[in-house]
Amino acid sequence: MLDFRKQFQEIIEQSYIPFNIDKTATSDVWSNIYKLVLPNIPEKLFRYRRIDDKGYTIESFKSKTISLCHAGMFPDKYDSYLYIDQDKIHKDLKNALKDALRITLSHITQKSPEIRAEKATKICYYRECGYTDEQIIDKILTDDYVDFCNNIGAAIKKQESRFRNPRNSAKIACFTESVQSKYMWDRYADGYKGFAVEYEYFKQIGDKNWLSFLSSIISVNQLYWYRVYLYKDRKEYEHEHEWRMIYYNLEDENDYVAIPDVGCLKAIYYGPDISQKDKQELHQIAVEKGLKEYDVDLDTGSRRYDLRVTAIK
Repeated sequence: MLDFRKQFQEIIEQSYIPFNIDKTATSDVWSNIYKLVLPNIPEKLFRYRRIDDKGYTIESFKSKTISLCHAGMFPDKYDSYLYIDQDKIHKDLKNALKDALRITLSHITQKSPEIRAEKATKICYYRECGYTDEQIIDKILTDDYVDFCNNIGAAIKKQESRFRNPRNSAKIACFTESVQSKYMWDRYADGYKGFAVEYEYFKQIGDKNWLSFLSSIISVNQLYWYRVYLYKDRKEYEHEHEWRMIYYNLEDENDYVAIPDVGCLKAIYYGPDISQKDKQELHQIAVEKGLKEYDVDLDTGSRRYDLRVTAIK
């Protein structure tokens, strides 16, 4: 897994999709990413669910949908915070402007007819004052383009907040690798009183020409999302063994909170402290859907007090 994370980091950091790239080239970028990702996704992934007062989680289980949320709903206010290297953007922008001004200076020297009179007049004036070409470039940047560069940086910075906005079209579903994590049961399943569901999801998607479908609807901004989540499982979160599904609905302008599970829901696991009422309601749904059922409880026969999974026949 560590080798995969390193490889994933490298390929994401090296991947870039220009705004004017053609679909074939876009498809190639995503194909390379998913060729690495898909073989490393666990065969089974799990979601821990609490039983909420309004019955949303039970209804989602009943309708066989995967509930989604936007990044602003996560308890960590900096979860999915988008880092933008504004210093680098300013530097690159100034370098591009300097290159353009060098070309302009060359055209003026050659008396090219394409040069605008007002620009040529200013540059000729500076030359008459004894400035070198590099000094002229720096002076024009200082006089004319500093505000322009700053405005570009401010506009980019403003985009950071939209990733945690409820109206953002990118929504997230979180999964984990184990159904026997005491921490996950306690934190995400209401102190062991909830349930967990098992999916064999991503492998199936990988078998259904997912890459072709993805490349036809993907947004350029998706790469930013992958970079955001790339560093999620550092020391503070590594015990969650998290995998995230990012769903990008570019056609629906309305808010959406769930997508179909397309038959990938396979089993339900009842928490050790789930109420009999809730368990019975979930059991009836599981029977109707033909899902496997498991009880999860504390293995008191072990000194480690692990969680034990028992199939319900």
